[in-house]
Amino acid sequence: MIAFNEDEHVFMLHHIFRPHAPWGLPGGWMGRHESPENCIQREIREETGLDIQLGPVVHVAQEAQNAFLTIFFLGRLQPGSMELSAEILEAAWVDPFGLPPGLFASSRLAIEKAMHYHPQWLVDEQVQV
Repeated sequence: MIAFNEDEHVFMLHHIFRPHAPWGLPGGWMGRHESPENCIQREIREETGLDIQLGPVVHVAQEAQNAFLTIFFLGRLQPGSMELSAEILEAAWVDPFGLPPGLFASSRLAIEKAMHYHPQWLVDEQVQV
């Protein structure tokens, strides 16, 4: 999921289990009989303790080395107290023009596409990282 704050920075997580690409967008694996929308809402809640308002799909991709699809939704984090899961080291708002190295190419492209939607999809100022 791609979320922006009032400074137009994108919400990113530092994942423990991704040694070659530790920083990335929030997300995860879809469960059996789970819709993509329910999956991302569940994953955000599990990783951050926050709820989201889900927006439109901005990009769908298949990384060349993987046999799975990634669906990128635009979204808005809802106000609340962030509690990171044990698989997340930290959360940060990142300037989209200074994204961390190792970020998947599909995530970079999805962030670029999402920037066209961001004015109406800014996060509530009450969400602090």
